[in-house]
Amino acid sequence: MGFNISGLVIDKNYENKILELQQILDCELTFDKEVNFEEASENWKSDKYCDIYFSEKGTLIFLSFEKSGFEFPVLNQTTLTFVLSEMSMTFSINYTENQKLLRTIVETEDSIYIDEGNPFPFEENESDKSELIYHLFEKTLGKSFWDIDLDEKCYRYYFKEIHNPFQNMENKLETEQTVSEKNTNKQKTWWKLW
Repeated sequence: MGFNISGLVIDKNYENKILELQQILDCELTFDKEVNFEEASENWKSDKYCDIYFSEKGTLIFLSFEKSGFEFPVLNQTTLTFVLSEMSMTFSINYTENQKLLRTIVETEDSIYIDEGNPFPFEENESDKSELIYHLFEKTLGKSFWDIDLDEKCYRYYFKEIHNPFQNMENKLETEQTVSEKNTNKQKTWWKLW
């Protein structure tokens, strides 16, 4: 079946800075329990919670596919959001440095839907997008995915949306949009490609 994982990697350890992580993720995090890395890297992560691993130099947040499809630009940090689905052969990356999006790729079953930004030098020798994800993962986290012991500690947090005072206005505007206007955009969002 293969791996079906997704998440956000940041080149800074936020273990003692959960409030800053909440700002990055734009939601409150409620601690649930400690889990090991094997459980944290489970296939098909729920969108109700995340599992967080802290390396010496970075932070890995396992998120749902939907949340991992967007970049999380952070001031003075490097971030990688990734989707790696070997089952559906879908691969996605968003790579940022200091809030600037440098590279975006979305590929499904060998068809590239999005390929923006300058290719990294190592892409010349490697066309396999899963290997690109693992390479950027290690570069950002400071540790290879394969070097993380399955028994290492991770922390499960449930999401609680931060109240947005403009949300009611946004919802009202969306409901006023006509059905025909909604139907004019036939393009599928990337996570519905599989």
